[in-house]
Amino acid sequence: MPTGGATLAEDRGNLLRAALLEAGLDEPTRSGTDIAAEFGVSSIWVRKLRARLKVERDGEPDLPRRRSNRRMSAAIAWSHDSGRPSSRHG
Repeated sequence: MPTGGATLAEDRGNLLRAALLEAGLDEPTRSGTDIAAEFGVSSIWVRKLRARLKVERDGEPDLPRRRSNRRMSAAIAWSHDSGRPSSRHG
């Protein structure tokens, strides 16, 4: 059973997603900075969430992977193989 704090955090997350969807994903009517300020999160987090929502809507983009992404994927794979989390991204 979720605690009151967990439920509140989940509700705020749902409201943030709703605000992003209402503002639009492709040509937003509100800036990520404005939405971030309203919800008390960073504008980078809003950009990442907006990108994640686009992927959920459209599926994975067919973009070439950058070298840094390959290194990060290797670090993540290594952490899963060893059974411990890795904070190193290359």
